[in-house]
Amino acid sequence: MREILVATLRQSSRRYVATGLAIVLGVAFVAATLVLASTLTTSVRDRITGDVGRHDVVVASPLDGPANSVPASVLPAVRALPGVARVEGTSLGFVSVGGAASDFTTALTWHPVPGLRVTAGAPPEDGSQALVSTSLAERADLAVGSPLELRDANGTSVAVRVSGVVDTSGSGEWADQRLVLGTPAALARWTGSDALDSLAVTAASGVDPRALSQQVATAVARAVPEVTGERPTVRTGPEQADAVAARALKGTDVLTGFLLGFAAVAVFVSALVIGNTFAILLAQRLQQLALVRCVGATRRQVLGAVVGESAAVGAAFSVVGLTLGVGLAAIVSRVATTLRSPLPLDSLSVSLTSVVVPLATGTLVTVLAALLPGVRATRVSPLTALRPEPPASARTRAGLVRRVVAALTALAGAGALVMGAVQGQIGVALAGGVVSAVGVLLGAVVLVPALVRLLGAVARRLGGIPGDLAVENAIRNPSRAAATGSALLVGVTLITMMSVAALSAQQGVTDHLTARFAVDAEVSAAPGALTPQVADRVNRTDGVAGVVTLTSARTRVGALDAGAEQLVTGVPTEQVGRVLRSRELTSFARVEPGTLVVATAVAADLGVTEGGRTSLAGVPMRVHLEQDAPYSVLAATTDLDRAGLRQQPSSLLLRLRDGADPGPVLDRLARSLAGVDQVRVDGAAPQRAELEGIVSVVLAVVTGLLAVAVLIALLGVGNTLSLSVLERGRELALLRALGLTRGQLRASIAVEAALLALVGALAGVVLGIAYGYAGARALVGGLTTVPLVVPWPRLLLVLALALVAAVVAAWLPSRRAARVAPAAGLAID
Repeated sequence: MREILVATLRQSSRRYVATGLAIVLGVAFVAATLVLASTLTTSVRDRITGDVGRHDVVVASPLDGPANSVPASVLPAVRALPGVARVEGTSLGFVSVGGAASDFTTALTWHPVPGLRVTAGAPPEDGSQALVSTSLAERADLAVGSPLELRDANGTSVAVRVSGVVDTSGSGEWADQRLVLGTPAALARWTGSDALDSLAVTAASGVDPRALSQQVATAVARAVPEVTGERPTVRTGPEQADAVAARALKGTDVLTGFLLGFAAVAVFVSALVIGNTFAILLAQRLQQLALVRCVGATRRQVLGAVVGESAAVGAAFSVVGLTLGVGLAAIVSRVATTLRSPLPLDSLSVSLTSVVVPLATGTLVTVLAALLPGVRATRVSPLTALRPEPPASARTRAGLVRRVVAALTALAGAGALVMGAVQGQIGVALAGGVVSAVGVLLGAVVLVPALVRLLGAVARRLGGIPGDLAVENAIRNPSRAAATGSALLVGVTLITMMSVAALSAQQGVTDHLTARFAVDAEVSAAPGALTPQVADRVNRTDGVAGVVTLTSARTRVGALDAGAEQLVTGVPTEQVGRVLRSRELTSFARVEPGTLVVATAVAADLGVTEGGRTSLAGVPMRVHLEQDAPYSVLAATTDLDRAGLRQQPSSLLLRLRDGADPGPVLDRLARSLAGVDQVRVDGAAPQRAELEGIVSVVLAVVTGLLAVAVLIALLGVGNTLSLSVLERGRELALLRALGLTRGQLRASIAVEAALLALVGALAGVVLGIAYGYAGARALVGGLTTVPLVVPWPRLLLVLALALVAAVVAAWLPSRRAARVAPAAGLAID
């Protein structure tokens, strides 16, 4: 049997190519995902932990607590321990440079650690000097000797001089960050506290770091009373590095699981292709297997040969897939590093898991996929197998049971899917979708041939004899047609589902935002920055349909104390209607001359009630309370003028042109607002633009990942046709002898491929639309009404690509079949 296995592998090597490509793509997907996950873990650890792991013992503020949680009293207590050779304390705070409150910079205690290297000047000697990182020096145009104005979190101004510049590229955690580094005393003055963020303890020669860690923990417990709250953590350096890395890597598990989910889809589709391939190969070798049985081989030996064949094929191509996956991961890592991706992938890491798991996955999936065809082949008795193979029939008892189970499963899953969508329960909808999909795949042996017959009516009418042959050949073996169509169905269903779900949910959320916000956008800035000239530039921005300027003034309102003032926002009542999307749900439309609109949250402080009377700087006003008022107090600008109050522009209300894409309009608006201090744009349009950007990126990524599964499925179509052409060699030769031309023969094979691909793709589109809309309803249906949005251009493109790819995949087997002369074909055994 070993000799037969080796001979089979040698003689059938060309027939394994398409199967091997399916294995290679699936394994490469898994390998690339695991290598990138390992690379991300290693890179984040290197960046975040820096030189923490080199210390013997680390006393640090709790990872989930505030910084500088180590009292200053801990430093002398640890330094006094007999096994301690050196202790360095680090403080952490935040200051602003040049008084710009929006430009906060991290402040650190300076220590001559390996990760921080002085490239110019010298370390600070006292509180009047400070080091700056290279990134801050470049940003603020600083050099040695430059004056530097700092403001702490309380706004206190501190004047220092730059004593040197520090290169932080090797520090891991602080790489490329804007830093100001000073002496411990200086940092205590800047932050207003002498507390420390961490202590790095170096053990004396011959002292075990673990034993010293216990001594330090005891000293910290004595120095920090329990009543002060959570005590600082005491760990060895490597333990602290592991803790810091674990906290930083929490989200990477989700990303890895996300990618592995799509890899699982690709592997599942590969399994369908592999199983179909082995079913055809074993069907072609039934006489050979029967002869082996006749000379004494047992069923177990035949099955063992099939398992050995599949294991050899799976292992060989898994090695190729692993190599390809590692190479792809290396390319992605290099590109991400070059483009300075937010995901650190600069330390390529190929772990043992990222090698063993892809190899085991590819081999095991191949064996499992070939197991069912192998078991089926061993059930044929030697004498029966030596006769011509009877046509496949689905009308067996097992086939009927399968139909019933498939129908019940699909109906039960569909019911749960609908219930989850109606009730807004995403878990129920997801479970229902999975169950119904299983039912559809089980029933594919009936569904796919039926759809082929339906679409084949057009092929028969337009294609003549080649069309008739194509339809009959496509449905000749229902199991084979179902496996071929199902592989493509899975990929197209997922692509369609994600597209419909994302776009439908996006439209629902967009409609909700439009109803919630009165205006498309609101621009705010520093006091006095929104001058009439700025408002005019905004109004002339392409895509902006209207602009209204709100004003503000401080004055006494209602029952406020005589010395207290309230900020009142002025609304030009005669103009505001031009920018409002809805006058029914907005506080701006409630403002009228003589009416003061007050937010419910401040009504008690102002001593006003709904419908009551109050005064605005002595002017009598009627009060209207609003629960969701955007400002505390709104009044008509004419009333502010009547009260003699000095007003200044405070914000701009914008309406975008109907149908305008908010993203490009906001980009042009940002250019119009260039140079305006502390500018900020809020409202429905920015949120819509952000949502559209996220959805576009997600769809692009998901479509790219699922394209691998679709490609594998299309390889399966070509592989099925290639092997079935070999299986039908005598039949095709007979047709040629009876007058079928080469062109007609090639056309029939191309139409057969097109029918199988079109059935799988069309069924996938229909199922994907249903699943996608149900998922969108379950996800955001409780928030807003979800319309059905179907991206027909994208789906038509998927159908066209599947059709073209299937015809291209059929080119080689049809060419091979057409080249065989009728006489030679009839001699095929």
